Order: sequence, then C-alpha cells, then structure tokens
Amino acid sequence: MKYPLISIVTPSYNQGIFLENTIASVIEQGYPNLEYIVMDGGSSDGSVEIIRKYAKYLAYWQSQPDGGQVAAINAGFRKAGGEVFAFLNSDDFLLQGAIQHMVELYNQYPQAPGWTGGGYSITQDGFILQTRITPPRLEQADLADWEENWIYQPGCFFSAPIALAVGLFNPAYQNSFDFDFWMRIVRLGRLIPTPRIIAAATIHSNTKTQKYHTRMFEETQAIQRAYGYANFAEKTQKFIDQARQEKPGTTVAKLLYETHTQKRKFPNRFVRFPEKPTVP
Repeated sequence: MKYPLISIVTPSYNQGIFLENTIASVIEQGYPNLEYIVMDGGSSDGSVEIIRKYAKYLAYWQSQPDGGQVAAINAGFRKAGGEVFAFLNSDDFLLQGAIQHMVELYNQYPQAPGWTGGGYSITQDGFILQTRITPPRLEQADLADWEENWIYQPGCFFSAPIALAVGLFNPAYQNSFDFDFWMRIVRLGRLIPTPRIIAAATIHSNTKTQKYHTRMFEETQAIQRAYGYANFAEKTQKFIDQARQEKPGTTVAKLLYETHTQKRKFPNRFVRFPEKPTVP
C-alpha cells in the first residue's frame, strides 16, 4: 500500500479549550507519513502552551497575527509538501482511523481532486447533535445545490497539486470559502465520497456558523451565482431572509434548546474523544 505524505493544517485563535483534542486526534492516527502544521493567530488563552506541549509531533507551528482563518490556512499549505492536503479547525477533531481510510480512497482514485467523508456535529461535552453522511454524487452541479448536497469540511481531504493549481482558498469569502474551493476543484474531476464518519465538529456559540449566520448564507448565494447556478441561489434566499429576521442570540438559544431536547431522547449518544498522547 502506498502511504502518501499527508499535510494537515490547523488554524487557531484563542480556542484553547478545544485545541488539545484537535491536535491529539491527528497524533493518535498513527499514520506513518504525516506533516502536521499549526498556524496560531497570536492566542492569549493558553493555546501556545498546548501547542508547545506537542511541538515534537509538529512539522511547523507559529503563533503570530496572521490575517484570519483563510490567510492562516493558505500560509500553512504554502509551507507544506504533501501529496494530499486537509485542514482541521481547532474546534474539530478526526475520528480513529480517519487518515488511513482516506488514504485507501486516495490509492483507489489517485487522480481525483478530493475525497470526502461524513461527520458528527457535537456539543462541547461530546453529545452528537447531528450525523451527516456524504451525498453520493459530488460533481459541480450537485455541490451547487448546497441545501441538499453540502459536504462536511472536516472530513474532506484533497489533492495538493490541484489545490495549489486553483489557488487555494479565496480570502474574499470568510465563511463559505470552502464551498468556493470545492466548486473550483470539481471542475477538474468529481469528489470521491465515502459513507464513513471521518470527523467531529464542535458546535458552540463562537463558531462562525453560529455568529455569522447571515453572512454564511449570503456568501453561499454569491458563490452559486458566480458559478452560474442562479436557480440554487434563489433557494438560498429563504435562509438569508430567515437569518436576517433572527434576533441576536436566537441561533444560540435554538442550539441550547435542541441540545436539551435531544439529550432527553438519546442520553447515551456521545462521541469518543481523542486519547491524549503521553508527552515526556
């Protein structure tokens, strides 16, 4: 079996309460050909101490002002040398065996622009709010219908040569930059889906999807229009209208209510957190 160099970049800024799980989840994969890069934006919450703790496992790390999430990810990938790229936000983590499974997909479909699996949306204590299985068709026209066929970013790995060829992530988009990226790389081939759950994303009040709900949908709509999918852009308008009408705090209140309701129905539905490696 071929073990390509996998380069994973984690952008982070003041996410110390989640960051150790993120780093540990990559380390515990045990993948033999890994390049892990952490780009911290100058955190002041103890994140740097966590990064230093695991520095021997990292190919590179820095902590300094970096221009935000998109700039940090792009800068990380420009330092990377892998055949396959992925980025893992500092409040997300990989499940056991995730990299190995994605490498198996890579070996089956080495010419694909990307390979993508499903994921869990979880609360801070690990309760599973939602399970997302990857849609079976992932050509550009499928992805453009984002309401129906959205893919789970933490479970996405992609071709490094293709990512660099299309220019990585567009900083004009701060919320839906990954959607724009997928739309560009699938011009060069279809994404390869797997039904396996690859990663977990923590949903909390400071996530971009919670704080900038309206902007996320507005960017999604702008991208749909930019690629010629006006019909899907019209579908997105209803989400923009709903988000604009929401009062401050409504999204977080909905999250809290949903969590409380689901925990009563499914009291044992929790994800396994990564094992913290022993660091001398």
